[in-house]
Amino acid sequence: MRYLMTLFALGAALFPTLANAQVEARAGFAIANGTVGGAEVSNGYGVSLNVQFDVLPVIDLYGAFTRYTLGAEVPAGGESLGVVHPQGRDADVVDLAYSVGAKFAPTFGPIMPWVKVGGVYDEVELKLKDEVGSVTYRSEGNFGYEAAGGLSFQFTPLLSVTPGILYRSASPSFREEAGESDLSFWAIELGVAYNY
Repeated sequence: MRYLMTLFALGAALFPTLANAQVEARAGFAIANGTVGGAEVSNGYGVSLNVQFDVLPVIDLYGAFTRYTLGAEVPAGGESLGVVHPQGRDADVVDLAYSVGAKFAPTFGPIMPWVKVGGVYDEVELKLKDEVGSVTYRSEGNFGYEAAGGLSFQFTPLLSVTPGILYRSASPSFREEAGESDLSFWAIELGVAYNY
């Protein structure tokens, strides 16, 4: 995140057209599917912090850090990262993602639609739990993509509320696992943005 913020700060200093900026905090509920390290992923929740700069009247460049925590379960008799679990195991999947991309936001007044697409650098943690404790595995870094859309309600020149829907897909891989996992989710999000 530190490198991302430095990159955008440098861009703002070098290019005056990037002076109009927005900082946005978002929270969401995710409907997930896929298998991570042998664990079947279910729904969860997450938060993100976004920074974006105007480059054209209706085009912004954005960068974001997102953390989503998803429920997961290894079914009875299932295998996770090379270990068979006769009784099954509860698990958590934590998706840590850095994303950059472009946002299209035409200005129609106080209510504006927006759409964004971007690339994602993703790391996933799989925490297997039992009555004794838990063991956490971290995936290698991988690349994915995301797309989102929604509305922006501008209540003041500085403050907007931005509900939207996010789709993200990635294929994390673990050293302990042959091949790649598959993780994707839809998220219903609500954001609050400060414009300056």
